[in-house]
Amino acid sequence: MEPSLISELRSNFSASETDKEHFYRCWSRTSCPNCLDAEGCSWCPYLVGADEQDVKSWSCVPNPYKIPFLAPAYDKHTCPAWQEQWEIRTRPLGCNVSSVTTLTATVSIVGSFVVLLLSFLILLAALRIRVYARKKAWRFPWRAGPARTRDREQEPLLYSQVVGQGAE
Repeated sequence: MEPSLISELRSNFSASETDKEHFYRCWSRTSCPNCLDAEGCSWCPYLVGADEQDVKSWSCVPNPYKIPFLAPAYDKHTCPAWQEQWEIRTRPLGCNVSSVTTLTATVSIVGSFVVLLLSFLILLAALRIRVYARKKAWRFPWRAGPARTRDREQEPLLYSQVVGQGAE
C-alpha cells in the first residue's frame, strides 16, 4: 500500500479532535488570512482606542458552527471581547467582511425583493379589479347614468299643482 493511502486509513480510525486541541490549533494563528485558512477557525478583529496607542487584541478563535458568520447568535462568547462579537471574520467571506456587513447586505437584498414582490402583487390586483369593473360586474346605483325624466322645463313649479292634477 502507498503511504498516502495508509495515512488516509489511519485518519478514518483515529479519534476526532477535542475542543481543547481545536482551541490551540486556532489560537496559535496570528493573522486573519492564516486563521481563515484553518478549518473551523474565525478571526476576531478588535481594536481599542482611536489614536497611535491603539490596543490590539486580535485573535483566532474556534468556530464549530455550520453557518460560521452566525456564531455570535449561538454563543455570546465566541470572541474574547464582547464588543467584537458581530465583527467576526469567517470563511468563505474573508478578512474584510464582518458578520454585521453580511447580515446587513442580506436583509437589504431580501427586503428589497419583498417590497418589489408586494408592489407587483398590488399592481396586478389593481389591474384585475379594473378589468373586472369594466365588465360591468359591479352595478352601483351611484354609478348609473342620469335618471330618465321629463325635461325640467315641463315640470310643474308648485307641488300643489301636481297634487291638484291628481285630485281631478
